[in-house]
Amino acid sequence: MIYKVLLISTLFLFFSCANRNIEDLNATKKNDNENIQSFSQKLDFISSNNLDTSIFRIEYQTYKKCDSLYKDSIHQEIYYYLKNIYPFKSNSIYRPSELDNKFMDFYLNQFKRQSKEEYNLLLHKFLYEFDVQIKLIDEANQPYAFLWLKSKVFLGNNLNSYSYYSLVFHKETAKKYTFYDLFENDSNNQSVILNHLKEKYLKNNEESLSENGFWLDENQLVNPQAFYIQKDTLHLFFNPLEIANEKWDVIYLTIPLNKLNYIKKM
Repeated sequence: MIYKVLLISTLFLFFSCANRNIEDLNATKKNDNENIQSFSQKLDFISSNNLDTSIFRIEYQTYKKCDSLYKDSIHQEIYYYLKNIYPFKSNSIYRPSELDNKFMDFYLNQFKRQSKEEYNLLLHKFLYEFDVQIKLIDEANQPYAFLWLKSKVFLGNNLNSYSYYSLVFHKETAKKYTFYDLFENDSNNQSVILNHLKEKYLKNNEESLSENGFWLDENQLVNPQAFYIQKDTLHLFFNPLEIANEKWDVIYLTIPLNKLNYIKKM
């Protein structure tokens, strides 16, 4: 998967510092779906000279009850996503469907122990911050459930690395869908997306996207890899260098569904 490549490439960052405690913020937030629970946890590493500090933060959502095939599929995706970030022992007592705060305590404690071991082998320590967000969008009026994944690595000096990705599941079949399974691949949808890009990121709608650092024009296909639908609005995310040059950071658009040819597979 796309997110796996970035996360594996940044694994070496995770073992640069050590020490300190696990802080379980345990902040349950309000959600449209009462079966979705939210948590936030943080792990701090401070070097022996107290000069190098690293922070690992994670905000994540899971289902309280994993009582259908698509929910179980989503939990498995979260489980293996976390395992790609830090490969905890596969013979753990937790199954992929059991994603609660106890599991995260287990996960971060293993992470902490391994970090301490790796710390002693490193000659150079450095500051970094790693943020992970795992979000579920599961509205009653939609036939799809969305798993939205974001990671951000901060290495100081305004150097950031982002990764956005999403997975779409049909609630009845648990089948995965892509963007163009949900939206017609037609001139209207392409035009709407490109026009929203121009309205938000160009000073003049008459300007060309390609002349302003975007690798797009009116004849090119936009194929989003990170998106979800919430409150009758399409949320689109493009990673740095995905559709534009280094001049642009993360590209984020919101588009009302009624402007798009949306395929609602019930």
